[in-house]
Amino acid sequence: MTAVASLLSGSSGKETGRCWIDAFIVAGVVLVASCERKPVSSAPQLASASATGTSSPSHLDSGAAMLAAVDNARSAIALRNPNAAANDIRQAASYAKTLSGRLSDPIFPEPTTAAAGPLGPSVTGAPAGRLTAFQAQVNLTTAQSELRNGNFTEADTGLLAIQNGIPSRLIPIDLPLLRARESLDLARIAVSSGQAPDLRTQLISAQLALNAYSGPRHAMQAKALAADIGQSLNQRGALNAISPGQLSVWWGRVYGWG
Repeated sequence: MTAVASLLSGSSGKETGRCWIDAFIVAGVVLVASCERKPVSSAPQLASASATGTSSPSHLDSGAAMLAAVDNARSAIALRNPNAAANDIRQAASYAKTLSGRLSDPIFPEPTTAAAGPLGPSVTGAPAGRLTAFQAQVNLTTAQSELRNGNFTEADTGLLAIQNGIPSRLIPIDLPLLRARESLDLARIAVSSGQAPDLRTQLISAQLALNAYSGPRHAMQAKALAADIGQSLNQRGALNAISPGQLSVWWGRVYGWG
């Protein structure tokens, strides 16, 4: 959020009652999610962060894609663009709907480790990341409702809860590249539909994400592309000059780094 600002300068009875409430909330989440637009691209292959700070390729589920869209939605809220933020939240909800496992499972579980035992090594796991699929879907539904009612702060708070529910050590190091790809996806939709404010917001989000990338590969190229996007935004009449073809070229470059 600082980077965006710089650019802008009990009892069993209670348990039973809670279960009934949760059941109704789940039903509402499923109903809303069923109306969401499908994401533009599928969840990609990213590099996962490890305790040693190194990376290893792994095919992540929709959790990373959902988190990237949440990050972009918060950027759009900071830029005071509710329509762009709503598009990002819809994209996040679409990915959340495809999360694998049970609703009570953590979206980002701790990696398993081999522990020596009396019969030899065995696989164990550290405590899991806190955020569950159920909590993510509820927070996204709440954020959508708050944003629809013009409550920017409340919508942002719901999205922040999703971010805070995932330990930083479990976040893929290539997440900024995924953020940029999703923003450029939505930028292509914005330019095709003549939504100049949304185009600007999505390009700023992509620029922020590319500048934030510090992975072991392509960091310099990412920052160079961020500079290209910034230069395009600063030109007079830039939003009318940027074509879907140019956006596709930028998107292809980021895709090639994933």
